[in-house]
Amino acid sequence: MAISDTQNAIMRMLAAARGQPIELPVIADKTEDEIMEAIEGLQKRQYVRVIGPPNGNSLIGMDVDELHLTPLGVGYLRSLTR
Repeated sequence: MAISDTQNAIMRMLAAARGQPIELPVIADKTEDEIMEAIEGLQKRQYVRVIGPPNGNSLIGMDVDELHLTPLGVGYLRSLTR
C-alpha cells in the first residue's frame, strides 16, 4: 500500500533535514490528528522513530519531540529519486 500525501510530505521534510531529526511537522490544511495518524503509519512501516515523553492523549502514545529517519525510511527516500 502506498503512503499518503501527508506521510510523503513528512518523509520529504526528513529528507530536507539531511539526517537530522525534525520536530512535529506542520503541514498546511492538515490537523494535528491527521499528522499524528500519518506519523503512526510511518512508525508502523518503521520509516521513522519518534522520541518524546509518554502522553496518553496522543494517538501514538507519546508527544513528538523529535522524528528520526530510520534505515528503512532512507531506503524509501532513495526509491523516490529513481
